[in-house]
Amino acid sequence: MGNEITLTVGPESIRSYKRLGYQRHYALAELIDNSVSSFLIHREALAAVASPDDARPLIVRLAYDKVNQTLRVTDNAMGMEFEELMSAMTIAKPPGSNIGRHEFGMGLKTAACWFGDLWTVTTTKLGSDKEYTVTFDVEAIASGITNLPFTTTEVSRDSHYTIVDISRMHQSITGRARTSTIANLQSMFRLDTREFLGLYWGEERLDYEEKIPFLKAADGSPYRREFEIDVAGKTVAGWIGVLEKGGRSIAGLAQVRKGRIVRGQPDAWKPAGIYGATEAANNLVSQRLIGEVHFPDEFPISHTKDRILFQHDDEEILVDALGEEFREYVTKAGQVRKGDGGGPPKVAEGTAVEKAGEVVTSTDFEVILTGLPVPDKNVTEKGNQHVVNEATKNEPTRVWQIGQHRVKVYLQADLSPQDPYYVADFAENDVICLVINKEHDFWKTHLHDVQDIYIYLLTCAFDAIAEFKCIKRGTDISPDTMRSIKDAFMRVTVSDD
Repeated sequence: MGNEITLTVGPESIRSYKRLGYQRHYALAELIDNSVSSFLIHREALAAVASPDDARPLIVRLAYDKVNQTLRVTDNAMGMEFEELMSAMTIAKPPGSNIGRHEFGMGLKTAACWFGDLWTVTTTKLGSDKEYTVTFDVEAIASGITNLPFTTTEVSRDSHYTIVDISRMHQSITGRARTSTIANLQSMFRLDTREFLGLYWGEERLDYEEKIPFLKAADGSPYRREFEIDVAGKTVAGWIGVLEKGGRSIAGLAQVRKGRIVRGQPDAWKPAGIYGATEAANNLVSQRLIGEVHFPDEFPISHTKDRILFQHDDEEILVDALGEEFREYVTKAGQVRKGDGGGPPKVAEGTAVEKAGEVVTSTDFEVILTGLPVPDKNVTEKGNQHVVNEATKNEPTRVWQIGQHRVKVYLQADLSPQDPYYVADFAENDVICLVINKEHDFWKTHLHDVQDIYIYLLTCAFDAIAEFKCIKRGTDISPDTMRSIKDAFMRVTVSDD
């Protein structure tokens, strides 16, 4: 017996993967990163068989079945041959290529096991006539059965894809979790979706709102400037700007590494040395200073790829340099500007009045005003109930708690353009069901950014809640009563975020 003890890692250790500190969007990002890496490594070969009309040649689809509790991730990247699939199923075997986002040889296994105890990978490589499906059963492997069963099927040599199916899930993706996951994925992969990636949740394409209204200087130039900073021999680059009108959820510095947002909006990096005493500081700077910070590969990343692991005093050096270079921007972002809290400028008022006048004096509007009959109450109620019934088949987009009352908000994309722009229902005690029709012409034509949607939702919500208050109090719903209650709501002070 020598002076050494052999270290053994038992297969039962994979049971611990479900206890990793992932958030849903970061676990999904591991699977999407694999698709992106496959595309980037084989970009030329895939371009040769892609349609020239494909603006986004890489398609990744995420599909969650809340009834059967399954998750599917599919792509049309290069796919894998059997040897590559074997390598992908080997734990902690880093890939041979440094192109793309492969790094630790762990992401597929840890993310899939975090989501569920049973998962399969089905794949075929462009040019191959074989499709392979391998099954990974966490409990079977943990009990010592480490040979993974697989099947082989004949397919066309033109086929190329990978499909990951996960079941026996530990994590659900519904309600608020679904909304948060989608918002974070839109932000995380916005650099890819600008260039080559079509990312979908079901049939919904996850594009990021790219419209950034920068504050303008006196000469009309935007407050936005690029930078390059040396941090212990490593070059960090990016840009910083000042928003004309911001909010805590859209401001902050997005951390970027290997072309993917590591930490971004709505929870972007706000170092205290620039934004205030703590990252949670709610000041004007935290609402208006925005930017992207691109880190080279030399900066290590956490195992779950959710944060940059600064070493030594790298973070302090970087934050101090950014604070010094953009001191003017920080000051500008922190200033209360003319118009802040004092309503819109006169020029904007005039333009808005003119545009509104064009609508209400148009021939189409006059025809509706003079020719459209007032609908029968029973007909209207029947149509509204149809909208509510369709919406409530799904989880609400949000649930707002107001004391003992709840507002269930449904943003519906599966209604008809002819359905009402919004419907309110009060069938449940102390519950307001608010359905917003995203297929309505007004939504599609006039709402372009966060502020537009915010004002629209508040207006619909105020109307619905005022009506609810009248009905529950037994008050006659006269126009004056509704306006009085809504007026009180509109005087509530709401912060930028």
